[in-house]
Amino acid sequence: SNVSFAQKEHTQSWLTNSEGAEAVINDPQFRELKIDVAFALHNLPGYAKHQVILKKDCFASASQGLKLIFDGKTSHASQPDKGNNPQQLITTLLDAFQKKYENLRRDKYHTILTVTHVVIGEETFGVAPGHAEIWMTLRSQNDKSLQNLTESTIALCEFASKEYGLDFSYSIHEAFAATMNSGKETDVVEKSAQELKLSVNKIKEPFPWSEDFGRFGNICPICLFGLGCGLEHEPLHSPRYEFEDEIIDTGVDVFKKIVEIESWKLKIEKITSASNALGIGASSFWSEAEKDIAESPTAEPERPKTIHNS
Repeated sequence: SNVSFAQKEHTQSWLTNSEGAEAVINDPQFRELKIDVAFALHNLPGYAKHQVILKKDCFASASQGLKLIFDGKTSHASQPDKGNNPQQLITTLLDAFQKKYENLRRDKYHTILTVTHVVIGEETFGVAPGHAEIWMTLRSQNDKSLQNLTESTIALCEFASKEYGLDFSYSIHEAFAATMNSGKETDVVEKSAQELKLSVNKIKEPFPWSEDFGRFGNICPICLFGLGCGLEHEPLHSPRYEFEDEIIDTGVDVFKKIVEIESWKLKIEKITSASNALGIGASSFWSEAEKDIAESPTAEPERPKTIHNS
């Protein structure tokens, strides 16, 4: 059984993008490993130091950047009627996007649309604009909902551009899939944390941010879990944020414990397969299994209290 691990750190010289995981997955050397399961941790300010944060199914949202480009015709600022200025269309679309944002507040997948940048024309007083752009981030806990929002936004812009006689184009950037945690792998992380006597926090809502680790969910079961770095720790990407080195050993210990449990699971699978092939009875099989369990370093751990976050 091959297990892949990743530790996500945030420093001021490194920002998350959507290309890292895809590059790894497409690497021939990685493909040769034939990964069966993948685990990753993300340090999380605002949670108790060393606490393990878990959630089955969606742990982190899907998102992508959408750049909308509108081209008309410039003209002298004294003769705006000689050109085709996209200003009116941009104003109309921004109003429509704001209404869409408000309507999505009730969406069960927390699908949102956020305008991040708008430009109309050049920095000049003598020329009426002929070019405009709207940049936005689309986000959802569900990949299909994100796709639907993207398609409807593009369709609206295509229709409106024709009405105003403008050329329209678009491009998609930094696309992240939703990080969907496997139930079984999440249980493995919980068991690992409990055996290490770490606090476990089972959150109810996914995080709104995105992680490229979710891409690994297309090739194998995955689990991304959080590791608290302090209740009063500076937020991620804050100018004063510094990674909490103290939690590194904790993360390593969790990963090591995951390997122990995954190795034990593989051993059970081999014993089961062999017993079935040889026709060994169930009682004989479990007798051997119980003997191995007694010798296992993960046998009968003391269970600490599990926190359920509302």
